Amino acid sequence: MARNGNRSRSGIMSCNCRRHRGEPEVQCGSDSISLIFNSRNPFAGKIFVKGFVADNDCVMMGDNKEKHRFTVKHDGCGVRRQREELYWI
Repeated sequence: MARNGNRSRSGIMSCNCRRHRGEPEVQCGSDSISLIFNSRNPFAGKIFVKGFVADNDCVMMGDNKEKHRFTVKHDGCGVRRQREELYWI
């Protein structure tokens, strides 16, 4: 299941900056969740899960590129997995 955009119902992932290009994408996997985004310029900053900046598994350092993928496992960084049934009419 993939959800596009920077809004999630749980409010876990968000971006309040305007340094990215286009819309960020959130991909939910069977054992992880990923944030994929493009920056306007080469990015060498830090992306982290709020409240877990001291945990190396919850931090990504930019590699001076413009395309980025930050992945967090479901069993770490305070991530809670919740199943959701989707119905289409």
